[in-house]
Amino acid sequence: MIKNGWFKHYIQGVGTRFEEIGDDNPVILGEALAKFGQARINWGLTRLCASLGMCKIFNEKELPLETAQKMVK
Repeated sequence: MIKNGWFKHYIQGVGTRFEEIGDDNPVILGEALAKFGQARINWGLTRLCASLGMCKIFNEKELPLETAQKMVK
């Protein structure tokens, strides 16, 4: 599917553990107030950037995990 430009990414929902963005201990604030909600949206955007890089739109430039984490913060 990747060679045809189709990608899939799973983004954990609010109130669930999401270590990549620093939400390693979800509490009631995640469920009630969407704590880390913006970081989750930003993470989704980094996955989009990574996918575009894989499909040669950005000259096959990868987006390393560490860079994506910095972008989210």
